[in-house]
Amino acid sequence: MLKLMLKFSFLVPVILLLFACSPKSAPLPPVPQSPAKEAVVDKAPWQQQWEKTVATAKKENALVIYTSVGGDTRVVLIKAFKEDFGIDIEWTVARAESITQKLLTEYRNGLSLADIYMGGSTTISNTVKPAGILEQVEPVLILPEVLDPKVWPDGKIPFYDKERKGLAMARVATPQLSINTNLVKPGDLKSLKDLLDPKWKGKLLMNDPTATGAGLKWFGVTLEKLGPDYMRQLAKQEPVILRDERQQVEWLAMGKYPVLIAPKSDSIAEFVKAGAPISRSTPVEGGHIGAGAAYLTRLGKPAHPAAQRVFINWILTKRPQELFAQTRLSPSSRLDVGTEGLDPARIPEPGVTYFNGDAEDFVSREPEFQKLAREIFGPLMK
Repeated sequence: MLKLMLKFSFLVPVILLLFACSPKSAPLPPVPQSPAKEAVVDKAPWQQQWEKTVATAKKENALVIYTSVGGDTRVVLIKAFKEDFGIDIEWTVARAESITQKLLTEYRNGLSLADIYMGGSTTISNTVKPAGILEQVEPVLILPEVLDPKVWPDGKIPFYDKERKGLAMARVATPQLSINTNLVKPGDLKSLKDLLDPKWKGKLLMNDPTATGAGLKWFGVTLEKLGPDYMRQLAKQEPVILRDERQQVEWLAMGKYPVLIAPKSDSIAEFVKAGAPISRSTPVEGGHIGAGAAYLTRLGKPAHPAAQRVFINWILTKRPQELFAQTRLSPSSRLDVGTEGLDPARIPEPGVTYFNGDAEDFVSREPEFQKLAREIFGPLMK
């Protein structure tokens, strides 16, 4: 072993010398580093469309609404819309006839100053829509929260007409009768025919059935169910007919009259909230539902088209609908909006048959109903 080591020991210096004299190896090139990939989040088409619409609306920075809906609803929604989008709303309020006349006069003169019209089905069907100034609402709906069928009754967005130019934001049960609970028990009037009992002669208060509004609506709905002979017999009971809808409810609350026929649900809700001894009486004939002045329409040639689209989508989402329901004291059409604090008389009752008193084919017949109502009840108003 020692001999073997001695034999090769002379090679060690030679090997070391060779390494010392050999050229140094070139350093290896650095391994190229892949640039960090930026996270790319693909936005859904609806989201891209929505963000683009909102951006354009903010540049327009205005929205004009014509409506008969005012009060707290106006104040609260203007504030909420401003907070969400920074856009101011010019919310013009007047009685339905006045605001509609203003709108039509502007269009006849080539002026497109408004973006949104909110009103009742009768005015929309018989006045605004025939003027040809409305566009379909459905094409501008963008948000999934609005398009979700699960949040709407029967899984359908509540358009009231075939052309889908009017959308019901509320679903209000309108009582056929309201009673003073100190004078009448709810079970005393099981049917509208009970009003023909001689004991009620001269003791009935009636909302004016000869003028557009809750009274005429009741007349038309009841006429469909019970016919003109019933109306003539009711007229023989000599009901006191009053057009002032607030005074009607005041007289009912005071006990001046025990029964009010065809009350306006808005007025009733206000007094019930204040603790008045008033309740609805739902007869076996059922009742009717509608949205009152809460029909949303989209005007053609809007002054602010992007803001119009933003508002229509926004107002139909849950939070604005909660604000609308709370200030209007009306149940929302959205099924996910609660009814806490609302007058039970305005909430559709399970198991009760309701006639859609705002259906366009029915509303279009109101001039016919009005003519007959004037014939039957007009003499009582002289």
